[in-house]
Amino acid sequence: MSENQLKRSVVFRRPRPADLPALYRLDRLMWFAHMSVEGTDFSQQCAINDVHGMLMRMTWARLAVVDGSVAGVIASCVTADTPYPAELTDRLDADWQQMRESMTSPVARKLLRAMDQDQAENQRFEAHARADTDAEIVLFLLDASVRGRHLGSRMYDMCIDHFREMGARSYFLFTDSTCSYGFYDHRGLTRIASMDGSAPFFSPIRKYIYVGLSDEVAQRSLRQNPQRFGGAA
Repeated sequence: MSENQLKRSVVFRRPRPADLPALYRLDRLMWFAHMSVEGTDFSQQCAINDVHGMLMRMTWARLAVVDGSVAGVIASCVTADTPYPAELTDRLDADWQQMRESMTSPVARKLLRAMDQDQAENQRFEAHARADTDAEIVLFLLDASVRGRHLGSRMYDMCIDHFREMGARSYFLFTDSTCSYGFYDHRGLTRIASMDGSAPFFSPIRKYIYVGLSDEVAQRSLRQNPQRFGGAA
């Protein structure tokens, strides 16, 4: 019997401050593991910066914990919801401040500016979707070792259920060509915008905005009329 066939313990729960190192690890392995700058752990610094930028605006989140280890996270922001507890966001902010203060070399400072410019570009790209929707999926990560077990779909469904509970009818997410963006096509979301972009340490990439509706019938209608949210790319 293969390892994938063995029954594994899966728990879904809210993230806590002690989970942040595991979230940084997931983010680093997803996007930044190939980076190296002499004298720095820059891939870790990029991950902290990335996770901070996304989770500081969340109002809801769930972890997938497999056999006691954090294997995935989905986090969202609903305009009408309350901010996530400060216990977690205070720790996020402290880690972020410490990380930025540690980046003192000229090379590190240059790369930090590149990260900031990339985030500013993403925010401009997202602005119209944020203004026209009720909610956002801000972070969705799943460890490669547990893919194929439908954990991603289960986490995604939890998030959409939360949107419905909060009365959020429309939502958007930002992704790019380095991610498994085909998942969103499979789930019926509508790609309303795309652009060529640059990101630190990556070849030129393609950036995407997807919009979804928590009502499945309306979702199908949106796919037929994407101009409702600015047109298809």
